[in-house]
Amino acid sequence: MRLVRTFLSLLALVSTAVEGRSATGQRVLVIVEHAINRADYSQFWDSLQARGFELTFKGPKEETHQLVEYGERNFDHLIMMTPSTSSFADHLRPIRLLPTLLESGINTLFLSSPSQTDATSSLYREFDLEFSPSQTSLLTHNPLPGKSGSYVAFDLEDGLHGEVPLSVIPESVRQKGRSASSGVGRKMVVPEGLTHTPGSNPFLIPVLHAPPGTFTGDLPRLSSSDDSSEEDYDDDNERRTKNKLQQVIAGEEAGLVSVFQSRSNVRFGWVGSVGMVKDDVWTAETLNPEFISSLTSWIFQETGVVKVLSTEHYRIREAANGGAEDGTIKETRDRFKGYTVKEDVTYEIALAQHDPSSSSSSSLNASYVPFEIDDLQLDFTMLDPHIRTSIPFAGEVVTSSGIRAGLYRKTFQVPDRHGVFKFVVDWWRPGYSFVHESDTTSVVPFRHDEYPRFIRGAFPFYTGAGLVSGGFLVFCWLWMHLGVEGDKVGRGNGVEKEGKKTK
Repeated sequence: MRLVRTFLSLLALVSTAVEGRSATGQRVLVIVEHAINRADYSQFWDSLQARGFELTFKGPKEETHQLVEYGERNFDHLIMMTPSTSSFADHLRPIRLLPTLLESGINTLFLSSPSQTDATSSLYREFDLEFSPSQTSLLTHNPLPGKSGSYVAFDLEDGLHGEVPLSVIPESVRQKGRSASSGVGRKMVVPEGLTHTPGSNPFLIPVLHAPPGTFTGDLPRLSSSDDSSEEDYDDDNERRTKNKLQQVIAGEEAGLVSVFQSRSNVRFGWVGSVGMVKDDVWTAETLNPEFISSLTSWIFQETGVVKVLSTEHYRIREAANGGAEDGTIKETRDRFKGYTVKEDVTYEIALAQHDPSSSSSSSLNASYVPFEIDDLQLDFTMLDPHIRTSIPFAGEVVTSSGIRAGLYRKTFQVPDRHGVFKFVVDWWRPGYSFVHESDTTSVVPFRHDEYPRFIRGAFPFYTGAGLVSGGFLVFCWLWMHLGVEGDKVGRGNGVEKEGKKTK
């Protein structure tokens, strides 16, 4: 019976898991604490290896296998299965781990449990996540048969956050909970889930929350030994008193799975229950394999990855000799220094989306397909946007590197203002890579030889300028010629008179 269940689990996993490669790499470092038996999660490791990931297992205190050496990363992804660990190797300490992950672009999956330490919770607060106190768990009054109240099972639609994009959890996985062939919907199983409360960080995406009728409380103890010491009893009583002072989280307020994507498209994920990937719940009767596979596909950048392949802006001018069929020539940025005011300019950008199902081991470029959207915008800005317009999809194009991409093109008129402008494309949608492209150019006024020679509306000004110039010339001629003869006669008479007096 166990062999049949394992076969069905693998069959369900193969039918939903993507066959492809990550957009950033296949090397995964897995940090497993000593309190966790790695063999209990063998099906989870097998699912990652079936997708082409290369797993390297290490302990939290091992100094070997650094994440980054000499500015080059040794691993592309990281899995932290260390909820109760309080002492780490130097390169894994929270104060050094977070900057390393962000600067090197290492995607990380964190797996938690009720034994999570305060140091780990402090690290998660940097992402605006507030976890419940240790030794607390998500509880239900209707647990699984033979299990305690900390084993919560529910329909995926009852816990899936309404704003989760399809790039994180595809529609096919969302519907499998209610469309099982047996007629009974498969459920999500969360054993001993440590809940958290997502903050208002705009880069944070809540994925899975607790279903209705559940709440957070102290982790139940199924049995207690008679020889337990009085000191242990006092410590347990003190912990329960402290936890009662904490705010009780129930229903949708209790988060179980959340993800985060930074400005530089580095992705993080938090799963509140390490038992969600355990072999005893990784079966064909549960939705855990499909859900976790879709989640890790997004975190490890197999899905939801958008790439800018090229940008270009140019102007179209009439060609003096030859040119295109319509008698025009395309002038790109390398042929001129800037645009002129009131000039038509064309901006183009090529976008492609990573599709792991079409990837090949020989070429990573083959895994990109054209990306088509209808809400892409362009800003032509100098401090403030002077022009904000949409960029329509212009069709598919093959770039110089051989990648098929979606081409977006927009032609607009440069505003009547000179200065240094920027073409800015900002496209931020939850679940997809952030697209930010900025190209700088200059806008110059008309040169003296670019103005029209005569303007009909300026004839009064032309006439006034001509009259003033003509009057000045007449005045100069009169001043130079009138009174010259009289001046000569006067001078001659004076000489003659002086001559007569001398005689």
